[in-house]
Amino acid sequence: MNLLRPILWLLLGAVFPGLAEENRVLQLDGRGSHVELPPAAFESLTQATVEAWVKFDAFSGNVRVFDFGARSHEMYLGCGSDAPDLKFLIAGPDSNRHRIDVPGILLPERWCHVAVTTGPDGVRLYYNGLLVGTNAYAGSFNTLGVQHNYIGRESFENVSRGFRGQIDEFRVWNTARSREEILQTMGRTMAGTEPGLVGLWNFDGGTPRDAGAGRRHGQSSGRVQFPAASFPNTTNMLLPSLIVGHVVDASGREL
Repeated sequence: MNLLRPILWLLLGAVFPGLAEENRVLQLDGRGSHVELPPAAFESLTQATVEAWVKFDAFSGNVRVFDFGARSHEMYLGCGSDAPDLKFLIAGPDSNRHRIDVPGILLPERWCHVAVTTGPDGVRLYYNGLLVGTNAYAGSFNTLGVQHNYIGRESFENVSRGFRGQIDEFRVWNTARSREEILQTMGRTMAGTEPGLVGLWNFDGGTPRDAGAGRRHGQSSGRVQFPAASFPNTTNMLLPSLIVGHVVDASGREL
C-alpha cells in the first residue's frame, strides 16, 4: 500500500491537476522545532490578516502559533502559560503591549481555526469564525520593522521549547478581512493567487515553501515533520458561548 499511494496520486494528478498533492500539515515537537519566514516578508503592511488551522497537542508554557518581530516589539498569537487560553499581543514602537486574552477557549488535540486582523480599525481576534476579542490599537506589521518571523516558536533567542502540535493552511493577507470573508474561505484551500494574499504556507509539498506568488519560502529548524492529513473539517468545529454583561453585588453596585 505504501508503494501504491504515490502512484495513485500521480495518476489522479494527471487527470485532476488540483489533486496532484496530498494535503499535508506542519507538525512541531515542542522542543524548538519551528519554521522561519523571510525577515522582510511583511514589513510594509499597514493592515493585515493572519490566519491558520491549529491543533494543540498540549498547553505548556507561553507557546506561540506565530511570533513576528522581537521581544517587546512583536506580534504573536498563542496559548497561555500551561493553560488553554488564546492570547494575542502586539507591541508597537513605544513597546507598549496591546493584548487580547480569551481564557479557556482552546481544546487539546482538536483542530480550530484562528485569525487575527490588524490595522486602522484596530485588532480583531476570531476563533472558528467567531469574533472573541478586540483591541483599539491601530498598528500592524509596519510598526514592527524587519525582525524574525517565526511559526511555532517565540522570537526570543535560544529557545528550546515551543509549539507542540500541527498547523495547516497558514495565510497572511494585506487587508483586515471581515468576518464574512474569513468564514467564506476558512473551510477550503487557497490556490495562492487570490487577490490580497501575501503568503500561503500549506505544507502540501512536504516543505515550508510559499505557495503564493511572492515566493516567501520558509526554512525549517529542528525535528519538523510534514505528515499527510485530511484538511480540517469545518462541520466539526465547536463554537464557544460568550457571556457579556456586568457583575454586581446585592446593592446593585458593579464589581
